Amino acid sequence: MDLPGVFTFPEAKQWAYAGTALLALGGRRHVDRAIEASSTAIAMYESGPQQEQSSGDLLAACLDLANAHLAHGDLDGVKERLSVVLDAAPERRTASISSRLRALDTRLAEPVYGGSPIVLSLRENVREACSRPARTNSPELPQ
Repeated sequence: MDLPGVFTFPEAKQWAYAGTALLALGGRRHVDRAIEASSTAIAMYESGPQQEQSSGDLLAACLDLANAHLAHGDLDGVKERLSVVLDAAPERRTASISSRLRALDTRLAEPVYGGSPIVLSLRENVREACSRPARTNSPELPQ
């Protein structure tokens, strides 16, 4: 018997969703598991069959990984993962990705980061990316 809905998602998408859910739960243990899940999703999207690739889900997994690194205070990890999203062609960014970028910008604005140069640069890059219109529908395939 075939189960409908998320049970029919490709495995990479399941890992991407698991990363998002674990990150939302918070706490060091869940964030560590989110890093594993998001990293697995990214690896699978980058190496999987083209018909199972989703640039929107790949970018979302990269943003989840950036947020997980932020939760651990690893700004270099944030920069590395965020660069994948910011370097993506604007037509690959959906409204959901732009919304996630704005949420990350809000977290980067928290006083704990005290205007560090890397944070200021990241925020400037995020705001610039968000100033460009996002797609209103999902992209078919990655570039």
